[in-house]
Amino acid sequence: MKNLRFIFILLILSSTAVLNTGCEFVEALIETVEKCGCTDSEAINYDSTAEIDDGTCEYLGEIIFWYGKSDAASLLANNVSYLKYYVDGKFVGSSSTRFYWTSAPTCGSSSAVTVSDFIKGKKFKECSYKITNGNGIAIWEGTITFWAGSCTPYRLTFYDKK
Repeated sequence: MKNLRFIFILLILSSTAVLNTGCEFVEALIETVEKCGCTDSEAINYDSTAEIDDGTCEYLGEIIFWYGKSDAASLLANNVSYLKYYVDGKFVGSSSTRFYWTSAPTCGSSSAVTVSDFIKGKKFKECSYKITNGNGIAIWEGTITFWAGSCTPYRLTFYDKK
């Protein structure tokens, strides 16, 4: 009889236990389900029905590379007629050094190289970049930051190494 009473008490206790299955919480007697997802309305995968942000928000960030008239003239004077652009080691575009801008262009402008990247779980992402001449010699290299939901102009300034 003691064993039967013990089993009965265990059944009662276990029926009110909360089961945690990641983002969904299920209670045996009173069922409660909280939907997880991206709760940031600025994210490209925003879920208006999500109640708990699970860190899966994704954003699009863009960078446009540009340089001015004197930089273009210096590049041409150093026999650099076109540039090749790489972000995190991946080729993302090329441009002629005959084109230049008097102020920062907007992303998607013709003759400029615009790079788009997905940012997951936070609002910025840092990447390496390298820009070479036609022979693969680095002219510029460093780190750039993609910001969620924005177009960031990145000015390149040419310093003659002679």
